[in-house]
Amino acid sequence: MSWSLLVVWSAWLFALQGLLASGQAGQELTAWTPDLGICLLLALDPRLERSDALLAVCIVAGARAAFSSDPAVAVLVGYAALVVSTRRLRRGFEIDHALPRALFAAVFGALLTTYWSLARSVALAASGITVAQETVSSGRVGRAAVATALCAAVLGPLLVRLPGMSPLRRRSS
Repeated sequence: MSWSLLVVWSAWLFALQGLLASGQAGQELTAWTPDLGICLLLALDPRLERSDALLAVCIVAGARAAFSSDPAVAVLVGYAALVVSTRRLRRGFEIDHALPRALFAAVFGALLTTYWSLARSVALAASGITVAQETVSSGRVGRAAVATALCAAVLGPLLVRLPGMSPLRRRSS
């Protein structure tokens, strides 16, 4: 049941993220759209066993791909890299407190924003669609990274307390 609710919560989070990114909530918020998938995965990962973490990555990546123009494989690879990196980093450092989690979210927010923009450009070029060249500006990447860091610090602990997430929370390794 908790996996089904993770699908629902992920879908709702990415629908909200898409609304913010579309500019319908206000044009000034578009550049400050956080990656809620990073926040959710950083909050869930320390509470999941390895096989469960891979399932969570697939669920979150699938939900993001459903609401995004980014290539689904690129989204899956990006979120998998996040989880693998955090698992390796946790061997030597404590990154589950607010400040280290925010710093890690900022770094991955910047990396994944850039990676997905480039992957989207390559996918569009490969399909023969002619569009204006998308530039990855450092300002846009920086604002997305800061917004993701703030959300990871503030919302991260709250995301794992959503209804239905308690069975996942109890699987501490």
